[in-house]
Amino acid sequence: MSASPTPPNPPPNPNVRARRPRKLHDPDLAGKEFDEDGITPGSLILLQVLSQVALGYKEDA
Repeated sequence: MSASPTPPNPPPNPNVRARRPRKLHDPDLAGKEFDEDGITPGSLILLQVLSQVALGYKEDA
C-alpha cells in the first residue's frame, strides 16, 4: 500500500482576520521581582467570593 499524499494547504480565507501576536510579558513588570506565593489565581478568588455569598461572611456569622 502506498501512503496517501498530503493535501495542499487551503488558500487563506479573506473573511478571517489574522491573529495578532500575543505579548508574552508586561513591559511594566519586566525585570521586577515579586512574591509568587502572594499571587492568588482568579479562579480561586471566584470560588472564595461564591462561598462567601453562599455561606455568608464570617463577621455576620
